[in-house]
Formats: sequence, C-alpha cells, structure tokens
Amino acid sequence: MRFVDVRFLFISIMLLLAAPLPGVVIDWTPFYRETTDEEERPVRVQMLGPIFEERWDYEEDKVMTTMRPIWIDYKDFDSGSENFSMLPPLFTYYHDPYMMRWEIFTFIQRRKTGRDRVEQINTFLVFPFFFYHDVPKKPENSYFGIMPLGGSVKDYFGYDRISWALFPIAAEFEDRGVIRHGFPWPIIQWQDGDGAGGGAFWPLAGHFTKEGERAYDYQFALWPLIYRKVDQFDKETPRVREAFLPFYALERGELVDDTSIMLFWGWRDDYEQDYHETRYFWPLWVQGRGPNNYVNRWGPFYTHSVHGNTDKTWYMWPAYRTKTWVEKDITATRVNFFYFLYMSEVQRSRWNPDLPTAHETHVWPFWSEYDNGAGLFQAQLFSPIEVFYPNSRSIRQLYTPVFAILRYQRDDSTGVTTQSVFWDFIHEEKTEDSTKLTISKLLTHDVGPGRAKFSLLSGLFGYERNEEDESTWTLFWFDL
Repeated sequence: MRFVDVRFLFISIMLLLAAPLPGVVIDWTPFYRETTDEEERPVRVQMLGPIFEERWDYEEDKVMTTMRPIWIDYKDFDSGSENFSMLPPLFTYYHDPYMMRWEIFTFIQRRKTGRDRVEQINTFLVFPFFFYHDVPKKPENSYFGIMPLGGSVKDYFGYDRISWALFPIAAEFEDRGVIRHGFPWPIIQWQDGDGAGGGAFWPLAGHFTKEGERAYDYQFALWPLIYRKVDQFDKETPRVREAFLPFYALERGELVDDTSIMLFWGWRDDYEQDYHETRYFWPLWVQGRGPNNYVNRWGPFYTHSVHGNTDKTWYMWPAYRTKTWVEKDITATRVNFFYFLYMSEVQRSRWNPDLPTAHETHVWPFWSEYDNGAGLFQAQLFSPIEVFYPNSRSIRQLYTPVFAILRYQRDDSTGVTTQSVFWDFIHEEKTEDSTKLTISKLLTHDVGPGRAKFSLLSGLFGYERNEEDESTWTLFWFDL
C-alpha cells in the first residue's frame, strides 16, 4: 500500500471520530497530524507519531516521505532527482536525468551514467566475486571479471589493472607499465615491463628491480622479517630501507634518517620537516619536536600532539580527549569522553573570534543539542544515532525522530520556541506575547494578543475570546 493511501485511510478514521471545523488543521496526535501553510497547502503530515511522515517544500519543489525506521525518500521535482534509502546503509538508490545507482552495503553496486544508450556507462559489482564495467566510447577502460574463474578489473587497490585466471593459480598486477605476475600467486612471482625485472619464491626470498623512472632495487628473505629496498635514485643520496625484524629497522636518505631497535626504541630525523623524534617504548612513549609537528606522548596517561593545523591532547587514553583544528574559515574544538559517550564540539570564525559560536553536544544515548550560532537551538532527549552519523542526512532523518521522546527548538530570528513530548502528543509553541499548548485532542490552551482559548476534548468544555472581546462558552460541543 502506498504512503498516500495509508494517509487517506487515517483521515477517514479521524473524520469518523470527530469531524474538524472548516479551516482547522487536523490534529489527532500521535495517530494523525497535518499542518498547512498560509495557502492551505499541506506542509507536513505525520501518522503514528514519527513512523509515517511526508513533508513538502514548495519553494524548492521538494518532498520528503518516510516510514521510520524502514525507509526514507527525497524527491526534487525541479532537478528530476530522487534519493531513496532503506535501512541505511543497507540499501540506497539515486537517480537523476544523467545517473542511476543503487547499492547494498556498498559491496553490491549498480550504476548507469550518461544521457542515452550509446553514451551510457554501465557498472555492476558484487564485490569480490563479480565485476562488470562497460564504457562504449572508450572500450580500453571497460573490464569484466568473475572471481575466481577469470577476468580483470581496473583502478583497484592502487593498481592500474588486476587480471586473474582460476585465482590464485594465475594473477597479474599492473602499475604504470610494470606488470607483476604470480603463478601461483603469491608463491612464485616475477615482473617485467618498463625496465622492470626480478622474481621471488615467496615468502622465502625475492629480488625485484626497476630501471629508469621510479627505479628501485628490492630484496627480501623470510618475508616480512628481512628486507632491503633502495629507491629515489634521482636524489643526491638514494633512500635505503632495510630491516631484520624484530631486531632493527632502518631508513636512510636525503630527507629522512630513521632507526628502530627491537621495534620499541628508536629515533627519526625528517630534514624536510625539520623534525626530530625519539621513541623510548613505541607506541606508548614518544617525544617529537619540529616547527609544524610536536609529539609529547606518555601513554596511556598523557599525550599531546600538534600536526599542522591539528592539536590533540589525551588524558588516560581512551578516557578523555580534546582536539582543535582549522578547516577553511572555521576553528573547531572537540571534547570526547570515551570516544562517543560524551562529545562536544564548538565552532568559531577563524578570522573574527568575537562572532557567536556554533556548538553541538551529545551525551550518548540520552541527549543531543545543537546551536548554529545564528539563533537556532535544538535539543532532543534520547539520541543514540546522531553521534555516529553526523554527516549523513538520510540516517539522521530516518532514525533520529524515532527516539525523540522530547524535542526543544528555539529560533531567535522568528522569536518562536517549540517543545514536543511523545512525538507531538504534547506540543507547546511560544512567542514573546503568545502561548499555544495542545495535548492531542484532549486539551487546547491558546493565549495571545486579542485572543484566548481553552478547550477540553475538542469542545466538550471550552472558552474562547476573540479580538472584539466577545466571549463564547462551549459545553458538550455546543456554543453557549
């Protein structure tokens, strides 16, 4: 049954219970609630509290429809696009005049881009078993593969091309002209192409070389315990990385000097960054100093690090952390207690710190609040989702309202403050000179300039005074 059909079913039931007066917004919260704009067009429809909802934006020609917590759908009629999610991130679907895609946990994907059949690029992926990508105008970019039978993929895992046949019996990995062969992979390997050569009997021993651009000489034995790799031959001092683990590991070059002993002790000099680091018991005790990088780590008790525009401090890891960073025109400071149990973030203008700040706070799973710094403040009681998906509109709008036992909003630009309990079953709206309180159809209390209204059970008993100071009493739904 489509959403709009369910809506009309609920309207019919509510009309049988009590026919609303002409022009009055239908309100049988939490069963059914409908609000309209000044032109009496529906703006928001809710059924069964937060479960069913439909919301219109006539200025941008958009509509949002949802059945929480199952699915949510956004339609933009101006651009002709639709964005649908079911139990995200389980299933998502998107289409517009130039693209169509759907995904199941990102491991199963179907994509189609282009304006017509000739230019369309088709992709179907069931990772890691089935790969299909068709580019009609550039067949060299197309690929097809079935794991483990045979085929190839392009631009995966850092390689330009990966091909296989009865994997792992035969495999090829191509990177900028160098092809690494495996038969079977990874036990017997050799490479060729673009000045490359060498081979290996993994993990016992191997030796690979490459001449020309990006040249290197790489040897290993008992991988990954013993290795030596020399590269950056274009520099005055080539870089050498070698190790006999766990006893020592070295890196020497024009820009870096790094030594590790028994994996825990060592030092590092980064001449390009003018940075020196000493490791006493890595990764717990580390001291590093440089103009753009700073580390003072005595884990798990205390850690302070500065890397570029990011400043982090830990106390009793993972109990308490502060982080300050710069992103475009914003300076942000975040405080975490056991990662997600408590999180508070404050954002301020980088160039004018005197401007109002924006902030958000989460006390998981009980409380979330937001202040955009421009006069809009929102808070919610019970909020187990927000802290994990701060940037996902679909997940937040689909799941968050289900837990909204209490919601509070203050908008300083309009002077309106609203409070809602049990999904608008109890709803209060205040301005500087008016207050409207409704408890579904049980009670209405509305006081403002030139008006006063009180009603029980939609007119079983009530009182109303209008702008002409005329009073009307209601008893058993009749005006007295």
